[in-house]
Amino acid sequence: MRFMTYNIQIAVARAHNPKWNPKLFDLSGVAEVIASQSPDVVALQEVDRSRSRSAYVDQTRWLGERLGYHYAHAPAYGEIQENGSNGEYGNALLSRYPIADFKIINLDPGTTEPAPGHRWIEPRCIFIARLEAETPINVMGLHLSTVFEQRIKPLEQVADLVEAHADLPTVLMGDFNATHEELNGTRLPKLLDNLLASNPIPTFPNGEAARTCIDHIWVSRDWRVKAVWVVSERLGRSDHNPVVADLELPEE
Repeated sequence: MRFMTYNIQIAVARAHNPKWNPKLFDLSGVAEVIASQSPDVVALQEVDRSRSRSAYVDQTRWLGERLGYHYAHAPAYGEIQENGSNGEYGNALLSRYPIADFKIINLDPGTTEPAPGHRWIEPRCIFIARLEAETPINVMGLHLSTVFEQRIKPLEQVADLVEAHADLPTVLMGDFNATHEELNGTRLPKLLDNLLASNPIPTFPNGEAARTCIDHIWVSRDWRVKAVWVVSERLGRSDHNPVVADLELPEE
């Protein structure tokens, strides 16, 4: 089974679209990046639905239908748009396997005060999906804060959720906005293996300019890891490089 995590930066293609013109967004390019790796399961971050800045497109649905996946959207927050719609932003799941259950849990930032230089505390969430693969599995997807102090409590929450869903083989993916050194100081390494911990290939920013590894795939110890790699996406569809892993479950 092939897994991918990819922060798509709402497909703004900022390298070629510095003014965020909705007409220049490049969802087709994002779809090409995903299709080039043929993943079975994809966790996406920074995904818009019905927002004016991205031409009111339901990006999760668009990608799911374009690429032939089951799909689910996990909004971290919503805002009323110019046309009166409730525009949402958050995470998403694409899966070749039916999505039997899908839960969205809000993450507690652990504070009510914005960090210095920040006008607000951006809401964050994690999704937990049960997929009907040949052997049922749990997949979790998240996008954590850029503020260190606002990752501490969410990472405790995530560890609790991993423990609570240990009944099935689990894959946890996303943009953690944290290096493996920081994550090694949490409870996660006691519960899961970080596939990039021994070789933290840079994932941000995109392409060969990448200098830090903040996008990760973690797996429960049921899985056998066949390969893991980072896609160097040079065309600027996003400001992150996707992480991909080939995993298998031992035959019973």
